[in-house]
Parts: sequence; C-alpha cells; structure tokens
Amino acid sequence: MNARFESYPVDEVCVVLAGTITLTTADGVSEFKPGDAFAIRKGTALTWANTPDVRKIYVLLDHTADSAAS
Repeated sequence: MNARFESYPVDEVCVVLAGTITLTTADGVSEFKPGDAFAIRKGTALTWANTPDVRKIYVLLDHTADSAAS
C-alpha cells in the first residue's frame, strides 16, 4: 500500500509486528520493521508505504472527537 497525505488527519502511535512500513517526510525516509515503534503528528505531510504482510498495533488520537464529546 502507498498513500500520500498532505496533512495526516490524526496523531498516531504505532508498533510494527510484521512487515515493513516506510514513511517519507520533509525530514527524510524512515523504515520501520518488527519491534520498531513510531509516532506521527497530526498535520504532518508524508508518504506511507508498507509491505503487503504488514501487521501493526496502533493508537489514533483525534482531538476534534474529544472536544465534541465534552
């Protein structure tokens, strides 16, 4: 899977369990393999690529949903 985000819609924390995820940002290219963890800040411009066998555990934070619930 390849996806281009002009502005990533949420904050995300991810731990890779299998496969490889490659993120390309203005800071460069980062590759994450099983056992690696990373975070993406909401609003980050990036290209996301992963191998077909990727498995991950992740947490998404959508601050607009939090404020709507209060």
